[in-house]
Amino acid sequence: MRRLSVVLACAIGVLGVLGACGSGSEKSSSGSVKSSSGPGELTLNATDNAFQPTQLGAQAGQKITVVLKNDGATLHNFSIDAVGVNKDVEAGKKATVTFSPPSAGTLSFYCRYHQALGMTGTIAVS
Repeated sequence: MRRLSVVLACAIGVLGVLGACGSGSEKSSSGSVKSSSGPGELTLNATDNAFQPTQLGAQAGQKITVVLKNDGATLHNFSIDAVGVNKDVEAGKKATVTFSPPSAGTLSFYCRYHQALGMTGTIAVS
């Protein structure tokens, strides 16, 4: 019986370690972190006054394509001042932006129409 308990405890530990491993860094829900799902591609949803996820990950010097899907009922925008990005997307539409972060650090993005309402986020560049 004791041997079975030890085996079960080891199996649970291994499953916990395997569950922590994944392809890319991704957390779901609001305030989540998401890295590229494809080579250099990130998907960002704009709803009324919020981005989802609010945190993205990328690599310095590599070309990144952000696909912005406007699931909201109004015009939204995706802006990153540090790399000269400023793209509008109408309600129910998609827009694509491509840029290369020059160095590691944090890039802040926002909707120029709803920034004051908290429609902001960051890209952690490693």
